[in-house]
Amino acid sequence: MILVLILAVVCVVGAVMAGVLAVARWRQQVTGKLRPKLAAARDNFTQLATQPSKIAQLFGGQLAAQLVVALALGAALHAFGAHLPLAALLIAVTTAGVLASASPAGGGMGVAEAGLILALTAGGITKNDATAAVFVQRLFSACLPPIAGWFILMWMRKREYL
Repeated sequence: MILVLILAVVCVVGAVMAGVLAVARWRQQVTGKLRPKLAAARDNFTQLATQPSKIAQLFGGQLAAQLVVALALGAALHAFGAHLPLAALLIAVTTAGVLASASPAGGGMGVAEAGLILALTAGGITKNDATAAVFVQRLFSACLPPIAGWFILMWMRKREYL
């Protein structure tokens, strides 16, 4: 069933692309809008390629963020008496991130949690423990930091730092 759905989506996207390429006016509109964005992306990649430290910062920062989220998930699992190896937690977090980024929901909310629960249950964690751990981890990593950020923003505005 899923393969049929994926095949249908690929066929529809292909048909739309063929239609856009077949009609000259549509093709000109699309290339007119895409050309500046592609040129900006090329310039950014060129600048990035000339500064290896920026590449290290980019990939190192992403690796550190994934590691911290996986460790937070591991701590939440430990709080409920369950555990998984760090490699399994990294796979779960990465899988959930891929699912969340493919979702049309804003920020992948809901989809990321479902993906984490699915990955944890596939790793041998009970559904109840996985659900509780995921929601605790998401509470501490996604919901509480904006609240603290709001208080800091108000403090900074009060002292006219912003």
